Amino acid sequence: MKNLIIEKIVKKITKNILSEGSLDKPILDISREVIRLFKNEESDEFTYVFYRSGEEIQLLVDVNFEVVENYNEPFEVRAEAAYDELYVTIIYDPEEFPSSMNDLVAEIKETITHELEHIIQQNFEDTYINPFESDYDQDKRGGKFNYFLKKIEIPAFVKGLIKRARTKKISLDMAMDEWYKENHRNFENENDWKDVKKIWMNWAKENLSKQKVKKFK
Repeated sequence: MKNLIIEKIVKKITKNILSEGSLDKPILDISREVIRLFKNEESDEFTYVFYRSGEEIQLLVDVNFEVVENYNEPFEVRAEAAYDELYVTIIYDPEEFPSSMNDLVAEIKETITHELEHIIQQNFEDTYINPFESDYDQDKRGGKFNYFLKKIEIPAFVKGLIKRARTKKISLDMAMDEWYKENHRNFENENDWKDVKKIWMNWAKENLSKQKVKKFK
């Protein structure tokens, strides 16, 4: 019996091992649990354990749902991450479901990808990025232009949008344009978005394999 218990523990640990440079397994596991909770209309929290470079992260995932009838959009996914904590809130109009379910699944995966990237950035020396650094500090445009170009945000946004593209089987270019339509209020004008998009796209081409998405354009 004792050996059986140990075997089960080892299998569980092995299942959650995070290989270098890959977040696919944690993203899939956490997204599935968030989606399951959504379908059950059940706010909850759970712990997800994974390993990278021989180090363990015990991630507390707190998931909450807020029903708002006649909301101005079918749903909104909000999230924030700390060192070992991930908070996800989904605001949604129940009248928009199940018709909006596919879009919600894609955005949940995108959001989890984005936030796990931040957690990896802050937990491991080889992926650490100073959260205050930017190559564009001298550009004083309004809106959230500078925020979207922080060194920690560029890979997080790009990898999240690649996950959206893969989930919806569309190009990264299309995923970025979808994202802009949803977030255009964060920009003073469309030209600012075009500049951000160009920087994001260049980062993707320089740092990530094209095999990760159907196509860039």
